[in-house]
Amino acid sequence: MSTPFAGHAPTFRAQTCIAPDRMAHLARDISEEVHGGFPRAFIQFDGASPGQLSFSVRTRLTRTALMTFDLDITQRIDGFTSLRSTVCDAMPRGGQAPYLASLTRPLGVEIYRRYTRELASALARFDPLSTAVIVDPGHRP
Repeated sequence: MSTPFAGHAPTFRAQTCIAPDRMAHLARDISEEVHGGFPRAFIQFDGASPGQLSFSVRTRLTRTALMTFDLDITQRIDGFTSLRSTVCDAMPRGGQAPYLASLTRPLGVEIYRRYTRELASALARFDPLSTAVIVDPGHRP
């Protein structure tokens, strides 16, 4: 089931020379930094499988999932590490009523935007030759 924001959610792509295992640790650390900056919601690390980290944005009080996103980390043939993240267009893990999801998803997407900006900044600090692109069709400055 698709939510109203699925087509307007930001995507993140990056390339770095940071090794995939180190990149996974950095990505998780960044999620914990964003966690501390919002009074109403936080990013929770939900687990990992080879080449992928899973996260959810949750409310602080009830710990309800507002949205989920995955970060794919792959080692390229040329030795670089490739990162790709998009907001999952399915209902959050654990499910919500469609009406509730439509009200809470904007907060989740805003926190995801902050996460991608922080991750891009960290990449630039640790690997000045890295590239990061955030495509955000739903964001108007």
